[in-house]
Amino acid sequence: MVRSLRRFVYFVFLKIALLILGAVSCTPTRAPVPPGAIPEPGELTREERSYGERVAQQLTSQFPKETNPSILARVNSIVDQLNHSLGSDWNVYVLRDDNMVNAAASRGNNIFVWTGMLREVQNDGELAVVISHEMSHVLAEHVIPTQAEQANRLIAGLSATAARAATARSSMAQVAGLAQALVGQTVSGLIVYPEAQRIEIEADIIGLHLLAESGINPIYAIDFWQRAAERQRAGRLSQFLSTHPSSEARLEQLHQNLASASQRYRQAIAEGRRFTQAERPW
Repeated sequence: MVRSLRRFVYFVFLKIALLILGAVSCTPTRAPVPPGAIPEPGELTREERSYGERVAQQLTSQFPKETNPSILARVNSIVDQLNHSLGSDWNVYVLRDDNMVNAAASRGNNIFVWTGMLREVQNDGELAVVISHEMSHVLAEHVIPTQAEQANRLIAGLSATAARAATARSSMAQVAGLAQALVGQTVSGLIVYPEAQRIEIEADIIGLHLLAESGINPIYAIDFWQRAAERQRAGRLSQFLSTHPSSEARLEQLHQNLASASQRYRQAIAEGRRFTQAERPW
């Protein structure tokens, strides 16, 4: 009985693995953004605005909005400076939770910063690094799923359904554990991590140049992510740092792009786009 169930589970997940590999190899992925390029913001559609409103409603129902005028003014000032060269509209939400060290962005040009992140950064320049990184995800359309990602989500749902169907046939914990392990390894290992790593580094580089274009010294990005890498090595990761891997590879990419970003920053300073509050500590 148990042997036949194992064969059934292995057969199901072998087919799922083949489907996933086929989806990854045959479906086009998101086009990469060349280093140094800052994608122009597109015109927001009604669907994107509606999606952003739903996300904002869900988050603000879970976290109260910050009402301190000085905090709101500082965060909005950073967004305005970064947006100077973009000329688009952004909705900024500062959410109150000192234990939530995180920031995010969504379709509809929404930016969310938790008060825990304000405690994490050392000054306004580092907060600009975090916000520019999140804005870059939106500019590069990382928040819009590709056909491959949509297919992978469908397959992930099928995987979970198949696992439940297989484990429902027996109360054996061994079979249930096998099914859960296969779901996690098949879906996460083959799909999520490689693309996530690529787009995180891409957002780093776009954000680096967005800082420079906005008159904010890109060296703040090195400072912030270097400290993040040290926290990673020490095993002390916040929510933000755990979902944004601070590897040596990402720091290497930032260093490789620092010279061109610094030149861009000097040009911005010469044109009077200096961000004067970057040194202010939080």
